[in-house]
Amino acid sequence: MNALWAAPDRGWNTEGTLNYQFRICKFSILMDPVPDPSGNNSSRPNIRLNYLDTILLTGPDGVPTTSPDPDATEFIQLDGFPPLPRATYEGDGFGCPGFSEQGKMIHALQPPPAFLPLRNGTLSFSGPEPLMFQRDRVPTPLNPTTGRANNQGFEGLTASPDGKIIYAMMQSAVNQEGGPKKRFRTQACLLEYDISGQNPALSHEDVVTLPLYDTGDKLKATTQSEIHQLSNGHFLVLARDSGFGRGEEETESKYRHVDIMSIDRATDIASGEHDRVNGSIASDKGVLDHNLTNATYCAFLDFNIESELRKFGLHNGGQQDDLPLNEKWESLSLVPIDQVDSNGNPEYFLFSFSDNDFKTQDEL
Repeated sequence: MNALWAAPDRGWNTEGTLNYQFRICKFSILMDPVPDPSGNNSSRPNIRLNYLDTILLTGPDGVPTTSPDPDATEFIQLDGFPPLPRATYEGDGFGCPGFSEQGKMIHALQPPPAFLPLRNGTLSFSGPEPLMFQRDRVPTPLNPTTGRANNQGFEGLTASPDGKIIYAMMQSAVNQEGGPKKRFRTQACLLEYDISGQNPALSHEDVVTLPLYDTGDKLKATTQSEIHQLSNGHFLVLARDSGFGRGEEETESKYRHVDIMSIDRATDIASGEHDRVNGSIASDKGVLDHNLTNATYCAFLDFNIESELRKFGLHNGGQQDDLPLNEKWESLSLVPIDQVDSNGNPEYFLFSFSDNDFKTQDEL
């Protein structure tokens, strides 16, 4: 039995965003694999989760964090912190008393200026994804003119095995590099921060070209939902399409992968001209600057292989029942097991969880 920590994603709510205090949840996992399952002898459910604990997160001022869309023109400024998103709402916003201060924010890192979302020349964190009871509260213009595209921020986060370095990766390209268009937002950036001392600092920055998938009439860029650094320094990347799967209009997904990338040969662009306000590594059509070398990226594990899914009674595409995979796979956890392969190498289980965007009547 192993323990798993999960950080629920606020996600998108079909009726607008809701007030929700971010949290880290802990589960124990009991796994009982069925030997040699097949399409004719599919496995029963073989993973059991047992809820153990929750840490509710607060800002540095002890105020509970919240999920309503940030204000378009204002932010929080606290000593020792970069500008932080601020959300205002009517009434209590569905909050409740008695939050624990465990999980209090103690530090924040601001990315380079090229990543900061600007509207009308001003820092603007809005999504825009207004509260369900303030549907008309949207910013102008709808998309930032530069920096992080709407709902396309730092989606992937991982730490080096020794805990001295953290890596944060954009979900896709920023606005000035094709971000608003799904076809063009292929050039994502991976930021490396040295956190071994008292003053964390940006140490390296690399470009990752995300794969494309074919919708039948056009190509679109995948987005990445999670990264995980391996002991050899390479990375797992969870890249996927969107809008396909259980509960969606179209059930057949075109691309759901855990891929592998290496930054060994990538150009380090940290703190250079590409990081200034409106700095760019690519054209507005997503074409990478010819002077830059991107990370080496290789396809690895495909979620959509029909023969594998049938071993568990699942399918990709087809009938809209309970058995297509969910749309949004947004987490990775690599768990070592007490077993080695034929060459004596350790073996692992790779766990991935999907995000249901709160499309349930019960909250955790």
